[in-house]
Amino acid sequence: MDAIRMTSAHTALMEQFPIEKDAVEHHSIIENPLVQNDLVILDAGQSIAEHASDQLVVATLVYGSIEFTVQGEVQYMHAGDVIYMAPGELHSIKAMEQSYMSLTKINSKAVDCLEDEEAEEEAEAVENEEAEAGKCGCNCSK
Repeated sequence: MDAIRMTSAHTALMEQFPIEKDAVEHHSIIENPLVQNDLVILDAGQSIAEHASDQLVVATLVYGSIEFTVQGEVQYMHAGDVIYMAPGELHSIKAMEQSYMSLTKINSKAVDCLEDEEAEEEAEAVENEEAEAGKCGCNCSK
């Protein structure tokens, strides 16, 4: 889980990944056991067919405008708009103009593992504090 504790910066992405004519592109920006972030680039008129993810999803439109359909309900997104989806939500996308979207997927199973790891670390810290204080933690007066 050390990879999720490492900070990284990714700048000038729109300059690095120009919009290709008649294309839809996915570029992986961040990928670790907890989070995956992709830059999705769509030329005007391009679409992504209906599908679902087994992860938590946050879609942020960085540039352009898209028609984002979730569970049959159409949302018109413009730069700065955000959509959150629970796992399993059917969705599709159509670019109304050239667009860049940041797509972040969060692995809920990894969140559970991280929480378990943090709980274990906290329990160990409490045990160490009690041991230093001369107590074993079981109220037996040791």
